[in-house]
Amino acid sequence: MCSPAKVKIENYDKAQEVHILFAATKRVESWLNETAGSLNNNRQHQQTHGDEAEDDDDDDDDDIMMNDDDDDSLSDFDSSSSSFDDDDDEQENDDETSGSDDDHEMNGHHLPAQPQDANPPTNTLKAYWMRERIRKTQHGHVYTYVYRATVLYKSDLYWVETNQQVAIKRMAWECIQASRNERISEDFVKEIAALQYLSNFLNEENNHDDNGDELSQRSHVMTANTIMANSSHVFIVMPYCAGGDIVERVAKSTNDRFTEATAKYWFRQMLTGLRTLQRAHLCHRDLSPENFIILDDKTLVIDFGMCLRIPYSEDGSRRHLISRQRPCGKLPHMPPEIFRPRPFDGHAVDIWSTGTVLLFMLTGRRLKVPPLQDGVFDNVAPSELELSDEAMDLLRRIFRLRPEDRLTLDEILAHQFLQSL
Repeated sequence: MCSPAKVKIENYDKAQEVHILFAATKRVESWLNETAGSLNNNRQHQQTHGDEAEDDDDDDDDDIMMNDDDDDSLSDFDSSSSSFDDDDDEQENDDETSGSDDDHEMNGHHLPAQPQDANPPTNTLKAYWMRERIRKTQHGHVYTYVYRATVLYKSDLYWVETNQQVAIKRMAWECIQASRNERISEDFVKEIAALQYLSNFLNEENNHDDNGDELSQRSHVMTANTIMANSSHVFIVMPYCAGGDIVERVAKSTNDRFTEATAKYWFRQMLTGLRTLQRAHLCHRDLSPENFIILDDKTLVIDFGMCLRIPYSEDGSRRHLISRQRPCGKLPHMPPEIFRPRPFDGHAVDIWSTGTVLLFMLTGRRLKVPPLQDGVFDNVAPSELELSDEAMDLLRRIFRLRPEDRLTLDEILAHQFLQSL
């Protein structure tokens, strides 16, 4: 639970607002139910008094959030096992296909998201000073904002500004509610669940207890430092990636495309991130150049709002298909089996989408729509796209209509294209 307060920051005359976290635990569904009730009350009040609704697009560059523990989370996954067992005793489904309504479920399992706020304030309080908005995304009537923020620490008299920068993603509870009412594919609660799950999974897998930059750089996927909530918003604190995304990096390159050597450098890292997702049994479903962001000299997978958990047999030896879902993601990067739609292999769809990112890096071009005929590049000569024979062969082997005909991650890594610098 966040409580606003005014504090003094060293070297700044103006008192700034901070949001202090108190110990509390509340499920996301509880927040959503309260939000829905509040929205209904607001609508009735507006009809009676003609008041205008508050605009969520207001920017407050002096917004600060404070926290004394980097382990806060909105826990949607039980990271201690491969199942989705939770406090509501939802049972694992071992069908050949899994998942149904992806607005409220992840592969057939209800998401019991549970925000856990910080412990009561101590003498080692940390705050996040939101300085500037760096991204705004819109899905229907739903807005998400990302800010660059400076980390502050508490001294005896003042809050002290540090050199540490983070990114903070903010979304209003009423927007989360609206996204579910409008059946928008990108689910903010699901993204929180995936970030929390990935952080726990990676720390348990490597016997580490890391957060932030180190964990993200090692795995090549974005992880969350801290997740906070108050009565109006949810905030995700993540590493600040000053390098932008792959689209921006390609735009700065000669002829708006990478050399093959540069493309190989970034593509190998993307495959490492994809390997992380596969080990965690997650399907991203929205891999695109915009969703690979650069932290120092590393690229990270971001935006998990459309991800699904890949179902496996009880002994973990067999991967099952995911039942068909509504089409989601960006058309140029959408696999054919998502576009149609039909049941799909969680690994194969991410392989296809990662291949479209490689195509974009090598040529600066994107597919217009998912091809529904096989061999989309079979009759294209490498010279037409100014590619080497090895690069064209890899693209042809990735872009196969039948998922079982596509290269696997191991086969891509062993391909001749990636065997040289």
